[in-house]
Amino acid sequence: MRDKILLLLIGFASFTITYSISYLSIHILTKEEYVMEHLVEEDYGIDEEGEWIVI
Repeated sequence: MRDKILLLLIGFASFTITYSISYLSIHILTKEEYVMEHLVEEDYGIDEEGEWIVI
């Protein structure tokens, strides 16, 4: 019984980590696409904190 609970916890943790990585990669791609579509006319860059800025 204890082994089943441990396996369930490990499975849930690995699923959570995988889902988080997938969400972050999709979020980053969406942000890049947004910048490419909406800030084409303007110069843009990334500040020290990794945020997009318009120059």
